[in-house]
Amino acid sequence: SHTLWHVAAYRGAAAALMALSEAAAGGRETGPRDAGADGQGMTPVMYAAGRGHLPCLNICLRLGMDATAELSSGNALHCA
Repeated sequence: SHTLWHVAAYRGAAAALMALSEAAAGGRETGPRDAGADGQGMTPVMYAAGRGHLPCLNICLRLGMDATAELSSGNALHCA
């Protein structure tokens, strides 16, 4: 299922990703590395890359999200 991380990356909401990061640091939200693939096999990194949301992609990568996760059709680079 989608997490707030997925939704923020999909919508290009960089400020929301930063707020989630701060909430995770305070223990009020799951961490960015816990936001794996959703029901469609997509990660926040894939959504950000696929929709051209470069600021969100940069945030996801700085937070340590996996850029190498694979779908049957490829990884985040293939989504871009």
